[in-house]
Amino acid sequence: MLLHPSYEIKVGSSIVKSGLSDTAISILVDMTVDSYAGSTEIVLRVKEDNKIQVKKNSPIKISIGYENKLVPVFSGKIDTLSINLSEVSIISLNSIFSLCNFRTDRFYENQTAGDIVKDLAKDANVKVDNISNGFTFPYYAVDSNKNAFEHIKDLAFLCGFDIYCTPEDKLVFKKYEPSTKHKLVYGQNIIKLKKLDPSILYNSLSLLGESPSSIKGSDTSHWLSKKQVKGFAESELKDDDDGEGGGGGATKELYFSKRFVKDEDTAKKIAEGSLKKLNSYLLLQIEIVGNPSIFLGDAIIIEKVPLKELNGEYRIKTIEHFISKYTGYVTTLKCQGV
Repeated sequence: MLLHPSYEIKVGSSIVKSGLSDTAISILVDMTVDSYAGSTEIVLRVKEDNKIQVKKNSPIKISIGYENKLVPVFSGKIDTLSINLSEVSIISLNSIFSLCNFRTDRFYENQTAGDIVKDLAKDANVKVDNISNGFTFPYYAVDSNKNAFEHIKDLAFLCGFDIYCTPEDKLVFKKYEPSTKHKLVYGQNIIKLKKLDPSILYNSLSLLGESPSSIKGSDTSHWLSKKQVKGFAESELKDDDDGEGGGGGATKELYFSKRFVKDEDTAKKIAEGSLKKLNSYLLLQIEIVGNPSIFLGDAIIIEKVPLKELNGEYRIKTIEHFISKYTGYVTTLKCQGV
């Protein structure tokens, strides 16, 4: 069965659809976890009968699919326009960019990580989707030396959470727990598959907190005792080369401190989550027949690849959709082993 890619681009009050006289030359959508802002780059053909009103900061929404079955893959705002005699190039960004441009100074007491994220998102005019609580901090300071996204990224690192925006441009801050797993089968929908470096960065991690008078709770006064609060985690992953845990020179142990951590239970949980984050390596880059129904937060299951070690379940870290009249519709995923 021959598949016919289709699209719909809503820019402000204008709508561009696929058809016999396609206006879009190419559409690129790039979405990622824990990193840069999601983006799109669209190249439109300029025609005399075009009535598209395009200007900076206009809202944009992109849906891609086949025939009349379209799936929303991106929402955001136009950031950059480049116009020549026959083409218009439009670069758009999602709300992660708004968080990167927002700075503030404030102090929180006895608030969860999720509460802090919601407060920052509200003041940055960013809508939220699924915001989990995470750890409760006796105190936490946000300062303008970092932007809001950097602070949220720090909180995600401490809680072992992911951060990204949905196709509706709403912020997600939660633990990776995929509800949808997509099967990708060699010889059916897999076009290319590339294995990346699997070496780990650290064998162990130690987190040093403050020294409360009791190591059984966070509601204590740190000046009443000299006992050091410490959390320790050791990697379950092993390197293939020498068993030393470094993959060709990687650091063996990592130490860092967070003064707002005041009990050993929290310190241990943060250490374990942080070590997993640090040792989360990109293992595969896979190119498949375009699939707009794969989202950040989902998992893929690879089957029937001749090199058996590549089969199995993977966590999606980056999704890239590319559609054009010359290449058709292709989706590229960057994934890590679960």
